Amino acid sequence: MKYFPIFADLDAAGVLVAGGGEQAAQKVRLLRKTNARITVVAETVTGELRALAEQNAIAIVSRAFRAHDLDGQRLVYAATGDRTGDAAVSLAAQARSIPVNVVDAPELSTFITPAIVDRTPVTVAIGTEGAAPVLAREIKTRLESWLPANLGTLADRAQALRSAVASNIPDGRARRRLWERLLQGPFRRAVLSGAEAEATRIFEGELAGSRQPAPGRVALIGCGPGDPDLLTLKALQRMQEADVLVVDRLVNPKILDYARRDAERIYVGKTPGEKSTSQAEINRILVREASAGKVVARLKGGD
Repeated sequence: MKYFPIFADLDAAGVLVAGGGEQAAQKVRLLRKTNARITVVAETVTGELRALAEQNAIAIVSRAFRAHDLDGQRLVYAATGDRTGDAAVSLAAQARSIPVNVVDAPELSTFITPAIVDRTPVTVAIGTEGAAPVLAREIKTRLESWLPANLGTLADRAQALRSAVASNIPDGRARRRLWERLLQGPFRRAVLSGAEAEATRIFEGELAGSRQPAPGRVALIGCGPGDPDLLTLKALQRMQEADVLVVDRLVNPKILDYARRDAERIYVGKTPGEKSTSQAEINRILVREASAGKVVARLKGGD
């Protein structure tokens, strides 16, 4: 991974776009989905950008870029249409340690803009490290068709309920299980269908039930010869739910990338030059962890 994916907080933050042509306008369209303070610096700008300035949606500085234009900026986009000019913007931004993106020039950039699926506040970013933008667009198209258009409504409803859940359910593991049930079951369907009263009723019932200690459970997952693509959807779901992974040493490490990062990992099985873990001991581990109320996934490798 060359580019580490991260979401930048642009709420009321300054963003500079150097350039006033169509490429600059494309960046401004994207940035206007945020609450950033957008400044365009260019000798000439498109009619679209000029209209936005007249609406006070952006600010325009009608001249060539100067280094002091970077004062107070959190991000910089260079889209002047001139490679020498773009390089000058990039060098000035990097000298101030301000992240900069130069359109169609990853070698001059310190960050790249991914393809985005917008279901605010749910946002999916897709990147190929600049290697295959067409592939990123294909993935974006598939996600656009798969994710409900009003998925953001569900996230907003969850946000509104967070304080009530936190105050009523102090145990973190119990809270996570409640959210899994809410966001994957009848509550989700009720919210997405606009049945607000039904969603409230389901939430209140789930909240009351979550005050009681939840029993642990164990899922047995055969990981086969080690190809992550062969895992079933249910296997992936059980791995994502697990608090504890009891992992056979024959399991391909790449498969563990699909599990929750905060899940505890207990390795069992045969280690070269060491005594192997007996099945009886593995069973004791599974019973011990599940008895503590944890969700356990036993990952077994081999054909």
